[in-house]
Amino acid sequence: MRGPVVYLSFAVALWPALRAQQPPLAAEVKTRLAALLPRGGDAVRFYSSDLYRHMDGGADLYLKYGMVAMAHREYKRAAVEAAADVFDMGGPLQAFGIYSAERSPEYHFVDIGAEGYSSESTLNFLQGRYYVRLTAFGDGAAAALDGFARAISRSIGGDRSLPALLDILPRENRVARSEKYVVQAPAGHDFLAPALTAAYRFEGKATTLVISLAADEREAKQRVEQLQRYYQRSGGDAIFFARGRLAVLCLHAPAGAAAFLDQVKP
Repeated sequence: MRGPVVYLSFAVALWPALRAQQPPLAAEVKTRLAALLPRGGDAVRFYSSDLYRHMDGGADLYLKYGMVAMAHREYKRAAVEAAADVFDMGGPLQAFGIYSAERSPEYHFVDIGAEGYSSESTLNFLQGRYYVRLTAFGDGAAAALDGFARAISRSIGGDRSLPALLDILPRENRVARSEKYVVQAPAGHDFLAPALTAAYRFEGKATTLVISLAADEREAKQRVEQLQRYYQRSGGDAIFFARGRLAVLCLHAPAGAAAFLDQVKP
């Protein structure tokens, strides 16, 4: 028992120092986020690089997508208990990235924000630079979720469209809502990040398209050279090439792949 007691004592002693390392959020950020949340709940709590204190796993991915801050508020209304999390991701593409990382094409989608989906007790959507996650339990939870979501969407305002960069992905034969913005290891390759990805189906055959977003043409060519070295060693069904600042990787390419890939425009 002696070892664990020493370890726990050390952790308790270190905790104030760890908390001191968290940079304070600017008052402007807190005010802006708090204004998006419906009134009438508990005090708003804010998180930034200390998001792990609120989320049991998964916080690192939000930070990798560039999360600026998150506001959390809990509510108790009649027989419903609800909670709202509004994440400021710094920009629409980053907000889409974390949203798409948690979305599946099989979900039940709702017409809220740029895009959203819901279940019996959750409703998540993105709009502009924000990703919103709502939970509710109790009699009337579904109606409460819808009301909270629409109120927050109105408060956010502005454009309700998905990021224009997604137009790089060809529309033909694309699996609906399979698009993603990936910031770590697209198709298992760290050097391709960041990238847009999407799933396609051609006559029952699954195809994956990865469009790596390089800083410039030179970097795009370097990424393609890395792909060439990888597939020379491992083999595999893949087509890859550079086009402008894009490094394009097509896995399990369809018949007539040239016409399909010609639709990828920088």
